[in-house]
Amino acid sequence: MKPTSIISLIVAVLFIIVGLTTCIIAQNMANASGEPLFAEEVGDGIVKSVDLGEVDISKIVLDVSEAEINIFGNSETSYAEFVNFRENYYTLSTANKTLTFNEITDFVSMLKFWENGFSFKGMRHIIRFSEDTDSKKIINIHLTADHPIKIFEVEADCGTVSLESMTSGSDYTLNIEKGEVKADTLSTTSAFKLNGTELTLTMGKAEVGTMEIKAENLNMKVDSFLTAGSALIETAGGSVTVVSAADMSSMNIDLDTLSGKLTVNGVEMDTHYKPEKNPELTSSVRIIADSADISFSQSPVNGNAPETTAETTPETPETAE
Repeated sequence: MKPTSIISLIVAVLFIIVGLTTCIIAQNMANASGEPLFAEEVGDGIVKSVDLGEVDISKIVLDVSEAEINIFGNSETSYAEFVNFRENYYTLSTANKTLTFNEITDFVSMLKFWENGFSFKGMRHIIRFSEDTDSKKIINIHLTADHPIKIFEVEADCGTVSLESMTSGSDYTLNIEKGEVKADTLSTTSAFKLNGTELTLTMGKAEVGTMEIKAENLNMKVDSFLTAGSALIETAGGSVTVVSAADMSSMNIDLDTLSGKLTVNGVEMDTHYKPEKNPELTSSVRIIADSADISFSQSPVNGNAPETTAETTPETPETAE
């Protein structure tokens, strides 16, 4: 080996030793001052926390490859947790009244700061061997009743989104290629939009201004649904089961499945159900499917469900526009 090569190798080793020593000293100094150098380790996970009570946030944007996303309303404090995301492989900001979290999937993308923002946070995170890349990635958003968020935007290739006790007038736009969305109680005067390929949507009580659901294969079940405006649900396969909290006569209804089973208030219909439209009504529900089964019914009123018979279906089905 040439002398210059030996000298270069020695210098490189010295730089590594100095770098490691600097990281250890910096970590000890940061911990002593109450400012951890790394994200906090909690249990089996690594957690990055953001106190939302200290920042002015009205919009939350999450862009991940695969994760479990939980959004809790009516919490005691407002904060966000990002669990098991590697430090150098995401960008996180709270600029312009927006909390933005963008996961970066590989090392090359990490260096493309002109596309993703600058995410490289130092060599200390690359050599942090305690980071477990196989653990489930989780995002928890906790919001107090007096800390409403106007807009939620979620982009995910795969994962689950859980909405719990969300009763503020937020606008939801969820683009999930493959995954599940769950909501025990969702109440918003704004819009709820869900788009994807393979989706499962399960909702308890859902009161929305408008709803728009589009998927290639959708398995949807809503126990108590109410819309002040319009609801449009489009899918090729799967099943759609909706129980209306409002009287069916108070809305314009258009149900259409090409080859699936159509049931209205427990009575099997032809493939199309569309009572005469009332232009004075402001609420409407339209469900369009190819092979998916559709079940639409009204919640019992005083213990009695509205009577529906197959004969109430129009004799000449109309083709959905």
